[in-house]
Amino acid sequence: MKLKNLDKRDLGIKCNIKHRMKGRTTLWVPGSDHAGIATQVVVEKMLWKQEQKTRHEIGREKFIQKVWEWKNA
Repeated sequence: MKLKNLDKRDLGIKCNIKHRMKGRTTLWVPGSDHAGIATQVVVEKMLWKQEQKTRHEIGREKFIQKVWEWKNA
């Protein structure tokens, strides 16, 4: 399914046609940040404010741990 030049309604319709009309359960959550860029920015700002460090300075694994801590807070 190509996602170019489609708005949220089009994607919801495609989701319904492809899965729901075939009897499958679907969950369409418009506006979700599939790439995590907004989350990354929030956690990076928090990290700088609390520790004056960047994600590069603490490394990937520790940064991912910080993201999970932020999510579960």
